[in-house]
Amino acid sequence: MISYSEEIYSQSQQSCKVSEGSCSSDIGNMVDLYDTGLDEHNNLNNDEKLHECCEKKIEELKEELRTLQERCKTDIESLSSQYPDEFICKLCRKTLTACRKDEYGQPGDNSCDLDSDLNLKVYQIKEEVRKDYEIEIEKIKEDIIEQVLKSKDEEIEVIRSQLNKKHKMEVEKFQLRYDEMAKREVENSALLVKNEVFMSHELKEKTKHNEQLKRKLKVLSEQKENEMEKLKSDLVKAHKKEVENMKQAFEIEMTTRIGAILEEKTDMEDKFRKQVEKMQKSIMELHLEKDHWQACQDQELQQLTDKIRKDILRVLESQIKAMVASGDEGDDKSQWPPELVALERQFTSKYQHQMAQLVEEHALEIADIKAECDAKLSEVVKMYSIKQAEEMPLTLISTGDEDLDKIIRERDSLRNLALTLRRVVKELAQYL
Repeated sequence: MISYSEEIYSQSQQSCKVSEGSCSSDIGNMVDLYDTGLDEHNNLNNDEKLHECCEKKIEELKEELRTLQERCKTDIESLSSQYPDEFICKLCRKTLTACRKDEYGQPGDNSCDLDSDLNLKVYQIKEEVRKDYEIEIEKIKEDIIEQVLKSKDEEIEVIRSQLNKKHKMEVEKFQLRYDEMAKREVENSALLVKNEVFMSHELKEKTKHNEQLKRKLKVLSEQKENEMEKLKSDLVKAHKKEVENMKQAFEIEMTTRIGAILEEKTDMEDKFRKQVEKMQKSIMELHLEKDHWQACQDQELQQLTDKIRKDILRVLESQIKAMVASGDEGDDKSQWPPELVALERQFTSKYQHQMAQLVEEHALEIADIKAECDAKLSEVVKMYSIKQAEEMPLTLISTGDEDLDKIIRERDSLRNLALTLRRVVKELAQYL
């Protein structure tokens, strides 16, 4: 335990010696600087500068002291972190060997009890060693810090005492030099007073001449000020006149330009109005042309539709006449269109079916049906005769143009055919 603490203490003292060597070298440098300052600079300002430099150096030494203290702490902690386990192990081994010797000397029947006692003793010894180790480390730290602080305080006091002595010596030297300088200045001032007494007569003459010159300068300055004021007033008047002339010319130019711009504006407005009127007229003409063109197109379309209708009606009429003629003559129905063939088939199928039913079921009702058909036919003939009588005046009207008369007749005939066909179809539907 003592050997380990001595090792730590020796290492800390070595670090302190290193720090003391650095401090002593710094102190020697400070003294050299102070001596050189005394040799080179012999004024009070230089003394103050040296004093400030010394204070700065003292502060630097204090900072180095702090850094050294921190280094000592770190070294001690590193050493304590490196060696405590080995030290504790050595102590534990020594205690264990001593305990075993004691146990071998005694009779040992209870081996388990001895092992447990040994473990307890080892644990107790470890705790005691650690406590002693921590206490010794703290003591060593305190001793090192106290020694370092004492050494640094002593060094600082030595430096201060040296500096104070040198400062007193310099102050005494400065006082002596100041007294000598004061004596020399008194002697010089006495000589200057004597010279001034001799030169006073010349000065009086010079003062008179200077007073005359001052008076002339005052007069000249007053004249100069008056002339400057006159020049300023003249310049202001001329400037005002020029400004007024410029304003008048500018107003005249602006009025002329504004008038020209207004005239151009009115001309442009008139031109724009005329162009607008022309455009409106052209638009109206275009609308009229469009309406006329649309009317012409409508008329042409109506004429074309009428012609197409007439052609279609003629074709239908010719086809119907041909079909009716072929049906009356009993020709082949292969030339008929498929629509008429389908209608005929429908009519024949329905007619045959109804005839079979009538033959089978309603033989007695045939006479009644014939009577009803005769009555209906008579009514149809009457209606047909009435309508023909109503439509005859249309055909009798003549326009004076043969083509138009033909077209009108064909139209009437087609209408009649269409009416008859509709009636026949209705009657057939009712009959069926």
